[in-house]
Amino acid sequence: MNDHTPQSWEARADAATFYGFTDLPTIKARGAVVLTHGRGPYVYDVHGREYLDANSGLWNMVAGFDHRGLIEAAKAQYERFPGYHAFFGRISDQAVMLSEKLVEVSPFESGKVFYTNSGSEANDTMVKMLWFLHASEGNPQRRKILTRWNAYHGVTAVSASMTGKPYNSVFGLPLPGFIHVSTPHHYHGARPGESEEEFATRLAEELGFGEAEVAGVRNRALGFVWQRNTLLAEFTALENVVIPQLLAGAPKRRAEERARALLIRLGLEARLDHRPARLSGGEQQRVALARALANAPALLLADEPTGNLDPATAREVLALLLDVVREAGTAALVATHDPDLAREMDVIFRLVDGRPMVEILSGLAPGDRLVDPGGPAGDLRAQAGRAAGAGR
Repeated sequence: MNDHTPQSWEARADAATFYGFTDLPTIKARGAVVLTHGRGPYVYDVHGREYLDANSGLWNMVAGFDHRGLIEAAKAQYERFPGYHAFFGRISDQAVMLSEKLVEVSPFESGKVFYTNSGSEANDTMVKMLWFLHASEGNPQRRKILTRWNAYHGVTAVSASMTGKPYNSVFGLPLPGFIHVSTPHHYHGARPGESEEEFATRLAEELGFGEAEVAGVRNRALGFVWQRNTLLAEFTALENVVIPQLLAGAPKRRAEERARALLIRLGLEARLDHRPARLSGGEQQRVALARALANAPALLLADEPTGNLDPATAREVLALLLDVVREAGTAALVATHDPDLAREMDVIFRLVDGRPMVEILSGLAPGDRLVDPGGPAGDLRAQAGRAAGAGR
């Protein structure tokens, strides 16, 4: 039991301290826990009781509470230079070395470190940086932040607006422009009897998107290449690539210039005015690829893009696809049953019995066996960010 006498540590804490992130009625009934020291992962209160601190001092003491090396390093640093800020272009030599080490161990090839005091402040700062960048680029209206219900992002006004917890409503949060949406997983968030299509439509409507808005996002942000090319039969190759750009609002002359450049890049300079019926299967698929890339999408989705082609033509189309998306800096997700095609990808996500089991780097030699789906993949996940495609 805690001591609630007037001069106890608990009473003194209650009298002088306003606790953060705390359910105050619970503290009133139970009293505070006043700690004195720690050993390894354990902390001890003023009554000598031992607690296993499962969150490591809110993740600040992951090496334990009495790590001798850290203690000696801290003592030496306090004797030399106890602390300083990083404002006005000033920074300590130790902070410079820390920045270099953080960049070195990060998953990025280069970068800079921005220091904050907490995760809440880090999220708050990131949102403000995005708003600043958008405004400086002439898009001050781009302030919408999408987050999920029940997510937790922090306690500042901005990060608490991102947090999808109902208790933040007492502060008049979220701020305008912060939109909370449901989890995107049908198995978890679907209503009884709701199909996947109905579920996806409802989530799009949560964003304020009607059918036209959803189609607009699909037109601008995604490119599609199907097993069957689905070209518009009454239009020429050039027109098939121009049309998606016109629907996205591009001027006709600019759309034609981009369409012509894409088709020439794909070896179709002599086929610009041909309708699909006058093109071979490989040529039709190259037009479909140019159409998919017409609006410079962030993601290209290709479903068995070479499935209807003979092996030689399939290899030619695949090589062009990979070259063009890498040149454009577009991510590509390619679904295929062809192991030879899968080996050309940067990363393979293998599906076994309908479930994703591993991701592996490609570069396998012909005849090599794909990694056992039950095998380790942790060391590969760090490099998965460079994926250009996937197989199944």
